[in-house]
Amino acid sequence: MSESIKRITIVGKDADAWITALFLKSGLNKENQNVEIELIEIPSSISADDFYSVLPSVKNLHKVLGAHEENLVKSTKAQHFFAQKFVFWNPDKEDFKHAYEKIGINFNSIDFYQYWLKATEAGLNVSLHEFCLGANATKLPSIDLYKHLLPHKNPPNFGYNLSAQHYIAAIARATLIAGVKHRQANIKAINTEAGSDGNKKISSITLADDSTVRADLFIDASGSQRVLINPLDKANFIPWSETFLCDRVITTSIKAFEPTPSFSLMTAFSNGWYGLYPLQNRTGMKICYSSKYTNKTEVLAEVSGLLGVSFLDLPEDTIMCGMLQKPWVGNCIAVGNAVATLDQNDALDLQPLLLSLVELRGVFPTSTSCQLEADIYARRLKAYVENLSNFQLAHYLLNGRQGEQFWDACRNVEIPQELQEKIALFKQLGHISIREYDTFLEESWTLLFNGHGLHPEHHHPMIDKVSDEDLKLKFMHLLKKVANDTADLIK
Repeated sequence: MSESIKRITIVGKDADAWITALFLKSGLNKENQNVEIELIEIPSSISADDFYSVLPSVKNLHKVLGAHEENLVKSTKAQHFFAQKFVFWNPDKEDFKHAYEKIGINFNSIDFYQYWLKATEAGLNVSLHEFCLGANATKLPSIDLYKHLLPHKNPPNFGYNLSAQHYIAAIARATLIAGVKHRQANIKAINTEAGSDGNKKISSITLADDSTVRADLFIDASGSQRVLINPLDKANFIPWSETFLCDRVITTSIKAFEPTPSFSLMTAFSNGWYGLYPLQNRTGMKICYSSKYTNKTEVLAEVSGLLGVSFLDLPEDTIMCGMLQKPWVGNCIAVGNAVATLDQNDALDLQPLLLSLVELRGVFPTSTSCQLEADIYARRLKAYVENLSNFQLAHYLLNGRQGEQFWDACRNVEIPQELQEKIALFKQLGHISIREYDTFLEESWTLLFNGHGLHPEHHHPMIDKVSDEDLKLKFMHLLKKVANDTADLIK
């Protein structure tokens, strides 16, 4: 017999757990539902060096949570970035920037990129990102987040690099004020039983002090530990270790740059890549590599030489990219990084959480009989995550570093059918096929493919109706507009 949801227990840690608790508390309060929410916080390994790099869409999440954007980013030592700049991924090509803005203006309902192709064929020597306000804005490190961007009526899209400890503390304060019950505990046992649908369900949780926690619905926000959902289906997680070869990450900090850059820097080296992420008071750093081809000592020595910075023996974490086949089993729902572990690239630290909460809001169960909701949740998240992983995989597939075991192996992994089709279509026509659950839209894919040196064989034939002189005038007008809009950011 189906019963209504009266009690929800969230088990997890860090941003995934606290944001989920506040999100559910805020949403259920608005719906006037009498639901008790408790967060069981398990031990965290977050250090002072840890940070989150997040896409512009995180600001929508902050609005839903009722956060005051300026206060939140000040308290979390946030620094904005307009783009991620990729260096040495293709050593014989120009570095490129992945920004989050439209490129140019479409003419006659035809993508601007097609006109740029024709112009380059005719001798134009202007990079594609010169026509993108977000990429162009990275040239001005003097742009202040609080003085120029947050008050601006129409700034370029920008993401944040956030101090993890400060961000978690800010969200936690708001969550407790909202009335979410909270306690810190270790989990001793997950007690399961057979549900009416044949799936296992959680009957209760035993904590380290032998107390018992019962609920109608359990939320797993424990990241890659997946402490709640793993006991329900031990074969649920599908690893991508044959596709994403980086299995180690070192997180540290170096001194802040002066002036502070308004972009993050992704630099490839012989057996991986390192990222530099500006924050208000420091520069966050991640070093990602494959333990199959090298070791930590060699990596630190190489990166030290490239940066001119001496590193001590830094701790590292093991990562395994992949996702759950069933993120909702019985009365247990996985959210955030419990749903999927993504590659460290592309500022996706909180994206699995954002997507899972958006989808959960759409199918939130009203009773304990919820298999239909579970199927919809799984199907949509699978599509979202696979599209995100395809975008990340393209960086590795299209690298131009020759004669290095790691990068040669990256070019030879098995390519998902959807990504094969996207690459083939772009190579043939310069066109991007956007799917229903794509997070990165046409301009992002275009900047990625073009930046990694993928050039179409043909431009769209209809643009030949535009004369070279008219095209030159249009381009001059666009470049002037981008320059003026960039200058307007610091007025």
